[in-house]
Amino acid sequence: MTTELDIHMLMKSLADRRPIFRSENEFQLTLEELIYETFPECETELEYQPFSNENMRIDLWLPSYGTAIELKHATQKLNVPYKGRRFALKEHSAQDTRCYDFVKDIRRLERLVDECPDVNRGLAVFLTNDASYWSPPAPNWRNAQDAAFRLHGVTLSGTRGWREGSGEKTIKGREAPIVLNGSYKPDWRPYSKVGDEKYSRFQYLAVEIRNQDAK
Repeated sequence: MTTELDIHMLMKSLADRRPIFRSENEFQLTLEELIYETFPECETELEYQPFSNENMRIDLWLPSYGTAIELKHATQKLNVPYKGRRFALKEHSAQDTRCYDFVKDIRRLERLVDECPDVNRGLAVFLTNDASYWSPPAPNWRNAQDAAFRLHGVTLSGTRGWREGSGEKTIKGREAPIVLNGSYKPDWRPYSKVGDEKYSRFQYLAVEIRNQDAK
């Protein structure tokens, strides 16, 4: 077995098998199934709990590779047939808080690779058909309340926090700034195209996290 799992080759194989998912849970389970079938010697564990005294859980743990994976799946409304099945996707709004949660995933994975001897690599993966996540931001985007959490055209590093005056309802439960140890340049890649309708194109973002001291 190779010492590294190529997430981009894996996502290509996943797209060939399932170009569209109804939910994040379906995305998670299908990815685990693909890994198990492709690398039968690789153990997989869903909802991995790395710290016995904490309730933190990681979506997918691959002990054979020392790799922890966090997954995000957000969609715009889309209703399309695929291989005789109808896929009716919901509209997931609140892009600002979803970006915050993804950056938080990166920080959680940083902590794992720094503090858990068995974890040497983290992967944060975001799959979506909502082009607002990967499209170039508007000229005045730096004035937006969620500018620090945008996932396109920025470098994610240092302290990421909401702009002063951000709506209390918007950031409720997510008030704390996120302090990243590493530096990450989001690189969106094509995943699939399931029709000609608006929002029928999917892209994904995969951010790799490693121990900063080991670089």
